[in-house]
This record gives sequence, C-alpha cells and structure tokens, in this order.
Amino acid sequence: MKTQFCLLFLVLFALSANAQQVPTTKQTTDKPPTLQELEADPNVLWIGEVSVDYILDYNSETNTEENKSKLYEMGFASTSQSKIMKLCVPTGAKIEANAHQINQKIFGAGSAIECYENEALTQKITLEGVIEKAKNSVDTIITFDYKTYIQSIYFIEGELNPTSIFSYRLKQLLYYDKEVASFKTIPLAIAPLSSHFDEEGKFIASVPAFWLKPNYLEKLLNLDQPAISYAKRTFSVLDAKSVKVLKGDATIGELIVLMMEDVPSKMKTKHFGNVLTTDGYQGLEVEEMEVINSSVDTLLSFKPVTYEEILTEVPKKGLTPEYLTKIQLLQDWVWNEDTKQFGIRFIGFAPLMPSFEEEEKRLNYKPLFYRRPDMDKPNTK
Repeated sequence: MKTQFCLLFLVLFALSANAQQVPTTKQTTDKPPTLQELEADPNVLWIGEVSVDYILDYNSETNTEENKSKLYEMGFASTSQSKIMKLCVPTGAKIEANAHQINQKIFGAGSAIECYENEALTQKITLEGVIEKAKNSVDTIITFDYKTYIQSIYFIEGELNPTSIFSYRLKQLLYYDKEVASFKTIPLAIAPLSSHFDEEGKFIASVPAFWLKPNYLEKLLNLDQPAISYAKRTFSVLDAKSVKVLKGDATIGELIVLMMEDVPSKMKTKHFGNVLTTDGYQGLEVEEMEVINSSVDTLLSFKPVTYEEILTEVPKKGLTPEYLTKIQLLQDWVWNEDTKQFGIRFIGFAPLMPSFEEEEKRLNYKPLFYRRPDMDKPNTK
C-alpha cells in the first residue's frame, strides 16, 4: 500500500485581513461567463484569445544555473516562476526544484484522464493512445535562427513520458472589465508540451503532446481537501503580440493606462499590491502609486540582430501605452485526484517594464505593481 506526505504552504492573501474571499470547500467547479456574454457586456471593453506557456515544476529562482540556462533558451525569463502551495508525493520521495511532479500525476492517471488530440477539445483520445502514437510517429520541426538567418529542419522521434514534458501551454480568454478595473482570464484548454533537444543538448522546440480540459475556479479551493494533491501559483509572461483580439480596438498598454486613471479614487476599493511583498498582498499607498505612474523615464531595449543597446527617454507624464507590451499573469493551478483535472484560478496581473540584468547580460521584464481584484474591498456606496 502506497503512502504519501503532503506539504501545505499558507497562502498569505487568503489569510490577510484585506482578503475578501475565503477558500471554498465545494468540489464542483464554477461557471465562467461565455464568450457571447462577454461580447454583450458593456463593461467588457476588450477580449483577446491567447496561449501562454508555463513552467509548473521548474522554478527559475531555485533551479541550478544549468536549468536556468535551459529555461532561458526555451523562452522562460526570470519573471516566469512557480511556487508550491500544496504538494503530495509518495513517502520517501525526494522533492527537487526540477522534479516532474505534475507529469507523474497525469501519466499515472492512465485511462482515468480525459485527453484530446486538438485544442478545440473535439477529438478524444486515450492517454495510452497518445503514448502509442508518439512512439510510432516522426514529427517534422522547422526552426529559424534570426541571428544567422539559417533555417533548420528536424525529424523527431521518440517515446512520450513524464521526463519529456518540461512545460505546459494554456489557451485562454483574456478580457478587460472596466468596472473591475482589471484584466481577467478564462481557461479553455491545456497542453503538456513535449520538449525536443538536438544531440548537443540545444533546445529545438516544444510541441503539444495532447490536450486537457481545465476547470474554471472563481474562488480558491480548500487545499486541506484530500482530493487536492497538487497546487502551484504561477507567474507567467504574456506578450501583447501573441494575442488574437476578439473585441475592442485598444491595446493592452492603453487599457493599463485607462486602469491607472484616477488612481486615488480607485484605490479606495481596488487593491494595487507592492511587488516587494509576497504576491503583492500588501497594498500600495496612493503616493507610491503616483510615483510609479510618473517616475519611469528611461527604458532599455535591443536591436534584434546586432543586440546593440537602445536607451529610450520617456516623457515624465506618466506611463505611456507603447512601453506596456507585456504583463505577468498570476494564476493558481490545482490538480484534483478525484476528477483527474486541473482547476485554474486567476489571481491578478502585473504590468512589466524592460530591465537589463547586468550580471547575466540578459534583457528581462520587472513588475511595476500587482493588480489583485481578488483582494478588492467592497464598495460601500
């Protein structure tokens, strides 16, 4: 008989006096608004469809330098992270920063897990069928190196197993609600990504191995429930260029600027969190937000081919839309052993600004503040 032990980490915002939501004990999932409802809602100014990649069991802050380099090569910067909220593993198992913890749970589910061959979730396939198909097929992957202008063609074959999965892709709706004064997300489909490397260990590409149907969570589930064996909070980067716009003409930068209008009034009920506190659970003061809104005056970027540094002076009239092209999404990923499904909960987001890491000679993006609608105060008007 297998035994297991669980690590349960306190989620500070859930215990904070500022938090308005408490963990729910219900097993059923919440029902999100449909695309048609969002399109008809006058408060929803903008809707986009986007796929974002996540590293659930590879934390760029705690990993080895070798793994950090691998993650960066795969497109994950230091702003792409995950942290444990709850983790149940077999007794005696060693917990490592680069362990394939959730992969073991998914592959261990066998026929109990519902898989799909396409992101529209219309073509069902068994997990056994996915593994057999991967074993007997050859994938053709074409890559293009923008530094050397060389196109490469790879023919990939091999078995699909937990150790070949490094990251996950979440297809989701992203929308802006002016009444909430925040972006929000709705999960649509999840794909474990099979990562491929050449003979020298150089990263080639990550491709969807299969697709899973996620559950939408409005509130945090009670992590004490035995059915919840795995929960991670993720911090992943969304690039505005990757979004397919479904409603509205505004850019993500323009919507952030709109959110920043009349900040003193909004901060009476809206939670803008300090990036120096865990997940932004501690709110900023009005004066601090006004400094953030007016103090960004120099941005660093690079020419795509020569990598020559470009310093751009920004007028000190506040944040401007053209420099707000990336945001960091805060989301909870919860695995339910009973249903063999992920539940995804949107926590908040952070606007990102370019920042050059001198030590590693890399361009990264740093959060300005956290917008946490889950921690908003009730409007007493």
